[in-house]
Amino acid sequence: MKISFSYKPLVAALMLTVATTYSYADETTDTLKYHRSSIYTILLEHPGYKFGEEIKTEFLNIPLPDKYNNHNLSVRSFMGSRDDDERELIESFLTRGDVAKRMVSKWFNREKESGAFDMSLITDRGYYDANILDVKLADLSARGRAMLADAGEELIQNTFIVVNDIRYIDKEARAQKVKLFLELASIAADAAGSISSGGNSDEYNTGKAIADLADMGASISDMIAGFRVNITSYLYQLEWDDEKELSFYKDYYYDQSNIDPAKKAAYEKDRTFKMKYIGEFSSKSNKIVARGVNSNEEVIRKVCARALDRNFVELSKKFDIFKVKSPIVALEGDTFTSPIGMKEGVSEKSKFEILEVSIDDEGRTRYKRVGTAKPVDGKIWDNRYMAVEEEAEGANLQATTFEITRGKNIYPGMLIREIK
Repeated sequence: MKISFSYKPLVAALMLTVATTYSYADETTDTLKYHRSSIYTILLEHPGYKFGEEIKTEFLNIPLPDKYNNHNLSVRSFMGSRDDDERELIESFLTRGDVAKRMVSKWFNREKESGAFDMSLITDRGYYDANILDVKLADLSARGRAMLADAGEELIQNTFIVVNDIRYIDKEARAQKVKLFLELASIAADAAGSISSGGNSDEYNTGKAIADLADMGASISDMIAGFRVNITSYLYQLEWDDEKELSFYKDYYYDQSNIDPAKKAAYEKDRTFKMKYIGEFSSKSNKIVARGVNSNEEVIRKVCARALDRNFVELSKKFDIFKVKSPIVALEGDTFTSPIGMKEGVSEKSKFEILEVSIDDEGRTRYKRVGTAKPVDGKIWDNRYMAVEEEAEGANLQATTFEITRGKNIYPGMLIREIK
């Protein structure tokens, strides 16, 4: 029998609601509520590189991974050069642009003119009761701070920037060498045919065939069908701890009802907000299936989207803080489904822990492992970019089926997270 019901922890404080109604028709209508990490994705441009402009255009059209909150700022790319050290270049951009502080300003919905903040984004992403948060914000006693700490730890602290360096793998030089070789071979064959008594037609035909092949080589070198890229993704995390949080609320925070010019000036002078480097991952895009692709732009977008997804997966495997969580949607016997799939790196070899969500007496969200699960072979959702158009196996599943390998009393609303 299929079981599906709502799960709501019976704790007041900062209320986290985990609902289990889910619409497969459109993931944007997902009403399953759980704390997700927030990301800002940027492209590191290289002027003069082949397909650089096309890569930039398609990068901006690639959807953000839906297991993260969109924390993009207005600037989505910045310029590099051929010789710069990339880490140094990235960190210079982050510092000069005061990007960390801009990330914080977005969290608190800072109004540019007055400098006033509000808690609307935090209450929305954290599924907190706005009235309770406002009360606790007004009370910065030890207990008041404890009640606000969950928002800091679960939301603001889990804010990331992923800087992506995407470069076309230029096979043109190799193609030109092949073409030159074929042209030389053609000349040699033609010469041999000319001095041969009577003009040997076989030798002539061989030379012409090689010359035609040389011309074809030039054509092939320009074909977009073999488009591939190298991509390096650099992961940074917003530095946000108890000290920074207390300082922010105490020294800078005010809302529209209590405009404070002194706090506004102090916040604008502050240069102490930082992003910390976590790690990086480099890969080469795989050869794509051309089925369902109808334009050069779609080829570039598909190649880049899948390469980016792969790097996100590998970064989450390397760094636990970047791991995604996904909810259990429906349970039937010893199996359940969850809207996660190949885009997030799920394979028949993957292993997951099952987490029960609760809220403690201070209002902090807690995760307790209550079991483990593994994907069912043949029932793994292929949710990679353009998998449906490609008619890939599993593209129409809309969720992955998992088998519970340990644990009991599992129910919809619990979360799963990949383990090593």
